[in-house]
Amino acid sequence: SQKFSFSSHLRELYLIISSFKYLPDYKVRSINAYRNEVELKTGLRGTAFLEVEKNDLSVAFKSGEVPVLATPRVVALIEEATLDAISGSLEKNKTTVGMRVRIDHLTPISLGVSITAHTILEQVDGRRLTFSATVETEKGKLLVANATITRVIVDTEEFLNSVKP
Repeated sequence: SQKFSFSSHLRELYLIISSFKYLPDYKVRSINAYRNEVELKTGLRGTAFLEVEKNDLSVAFKSGEVPVLATPRVVALIEEATLDAISGSLEKNKTTVGMRVRIDHLTPISLGVSITAHTILEQVDGRRLTFSATVETEKGKLLVANATITRVIVDTEEFLNSVKP
């Protein structure tokens, strides 16, 4: 009976593989969902500020029944910060449009409180830009929300022409 030896099998496998003259060169490439390359670099940062007013509350947005900062307003603030991050980085005839928002709205915020959204461009995949975001209070740096936002670069004129009346 033969005794199993992992190291001897590993050696045999190495000899077999190294005897191949040609191994296919598989290159791993990032997925480019929109087939266009963009010259934006990850790490771009943006900010946006808000002092919560009556029209920012969930009752004004009709997204809730309590007078606290509305989640849709938090999303809008984060999107403003994404635009700040890429400001001046796109060609004149290009803009970005929102595609996906994933948000955790963690803390209720009342009227008069100042908050700040911070975004970082985390990934560039063709025309698709993915940002991470946090929102915090100015005073005390209390975490209000965190999110992932995806925006897509479009030709402004072509995009507007594609909008259905």
